[in-house]
Amino acid sequence: MNRRRFITNAGLLIGSSLSCAKAFAAAKRDDRHTTSSRLLEAFLSLPGNKSGQIDVDASRRPWQVTHDPDAALFCGSCFKTFVLTTYLQDVEAGRLSESEQIKIDDDIRSVGGEVFERLTGTAPARIVLEAMMAHSDNTATDAVMWRVGVDKVRAFLSNAGLVRARIPDSTRRFFSYVAGYPVGVDMGWAGLETMQAGKNDRPTRPAINDQQTMVCPASDFVSYYKRALAAAGNCSRHEARCRSVSLPQRLVWSLSWDRRWPNPAHRPRRLSATP
Repeated sequence: MNRRRFITNAGLLIGSSLSCAKAFAAAKRDDRHTTSSRLLEAFLSLPGNKSGQIDVDASRRPWQVTHDPDAALFCGSCFKTFVLTTYLQDVEAGRLSESEQIKIDDDIRSVGGEVFERLTGTAPARIVLEAMMAHSDNTATDAVMWRVGVDKVRAFLSNAGLVRARIPDSTRRFFSYVAGYPVGVDMGWAGLETMQAGKNDRPTRPAINDQQTMVCPASDFVSYYKRALAAAGNCSRHEARCRSVSLPQRLVWSLSWDRRWPNPAHRPRRLSATP
């Protein structure tokens, strides 16, 4: 084959390859658009008010799909991650310890979770934190909130820029207010037992309110977990310290060992719905 014919054929081949590459890239974009538009279909078919945000922070082509992500909907027990973070920040600062004993009694007892609901005494903070997160135990949550201070948890939210998130003074104060008790009144463990027995005759209030509630937009949850996972990505398995200024190292380590998110390119999603 002479040089001219070779160059001509090579040019045709390169042009064909480029066309195929462009077509492939366009198909990937179309497929990604189709996929992203369908990600929330089943979720949006649920009844009630809905909010969602999914971020895919791929290094070259990040994309996002959302539905009313800034709506402050009821988040339930999801707020407990903020309580955990605040406690662990105090552990890192030397003000608290994971081995200290935290009291469990009728003064802070709440319903839900079934770990500490019928127990009285003390337990190591590490066990109480585990019950709060792994079992969503409300007595454990109120015990940790009592120990660390709800004002400090709210200060963490403010400093982290999560200003639309709102948390109750305790889960028991939340139940008390929703059950119809006046603002600031704790119904006590006896009142909770009465409520559970269906004997509460007070007019109830909605879970989303201006006094005692648990709300946080999907966009704020995604922002929070992105920062946690980005910090986890800066830590090797054997490092003693992590470069994290906004979230405590202990929380970063727990996230970095979660096999569902093996690297910071795999970002979280947050969906929430309320009737």
